[in-house]
Amino acid sequence: DEFGMLADSLNRMAARLQQDNEQLVKAAEKQKQFYADIAHEIRNPLHTISGTLEMLQLEGLPEEKRGKFLDSARNQAERLNRLFKDLMTLQRSDMQRAFLHKKHVRLRPLVENVGAAFREMAEARGLDFRISGPDVRIYADPGKLEQVFDNLISNALKYTPKGHIEIAWRKDHEDPHWLHCSVSDTGIGIPPQHISKLFDRFYRTDKARSRDKGGAGLGLSVVKSILDAHGLSINVYSQEGQGSTFSFRLPLKPGKNQTISRFV
Repeated sequence: DEFGMLADSLNRMAARLQQDNEQLVKAAEKQKQFYADIAHEIRNPLHTISGTLEMLQLEGLPEEKRGKFLDSARNQAERLNRLFKDLMTLQRSDMQRAFLHKKHVRLRPLVENVGAAFREMAEARGLDFRISGPDVRIYADPGKLEQVFDNLISNALKYTPKGHIEIAWRKDHEDPHWLHCSVSDTGIGIPPQHISKLFDRFYRTDKARSRDKGGAGLGLSVVKSILDAHGLSINVYSQEGQGSTFSFRLPLKPGKNQTISRFV
């Protein structure tokens, strides 16, 4: 009996050690993902700043254009500062959702500010860049919401060789307390077998193509993480060769949430 009790005790200790080891492995994996998130999130603004500096070096650049490029570079530098602060919360968001600072905010200025960093790039490539929607106030974390629009627009720009990119919002027809938002493009589209996995971390539909475009397969996972924290969902509709639409709803007042995602 004593040997049996000792064996049971040793088995329990071994099980606890195995559990501790598994937790350490998971913690190490999360740390790796966290650093990868940072690398991805700073790449886009640095690319924009680099492109802006190249444009500023052009001879005979009108002062009006020069001022816009300087404003764009300044906005991206400020965005980098925000990203470093916001990305520190991503690791914490894996364990808890209480990292938001919600308030009422006007949506149009927020989207216009994000879109300013991409409009010049889109128009330089012959793309029509559209922003449309009423001037309304929504209830969300403005800094995190900027990241959502930033990542979705950046993603659309990468995979749209011609046509247009449109950011739009309207009052929801079924419930006036909600705002329906979308970022759509006329790009290459997404193969059906990949759509349900789009928001998985590090997932890329075409690894070679994504690597060429600087993608690390993290942008959409950051989008989903932020919307999940708000209690919101994101829907995807895409057809190969015709484009994609990412849509989600935003509450006009506190106390609203929606957590069911759809993929088409």
